[in-house]
Amino acid sequence: MKAAMLGTWHVHAEGYAKEFAADPRCELVAVYDPDLSKAQAQAARLEEMVEETFEGDLPAFIAAFSQIT
Repeated sequence: MKAAMLGTWHVHAEGYAKEFAADPRCELVAVYDPDLSKAQAQAARLEEMVEETFEGDLPAFIAAFSQIT
């Protein structure tokens, strides 16, 4: 199952992402946050898990993610 992280504000967001990615059936492919610098920082922390880049613009992110899955 491929999934994207929508938003990085929650205190447990990184932990949830790591738990999800630990399941071999799951793949975290992208990170989105309205604040592009926050999305970039989160993707950098999850670098080994995130295979795709992220967008600061939600409609563009959804369009890109739709092509990934």
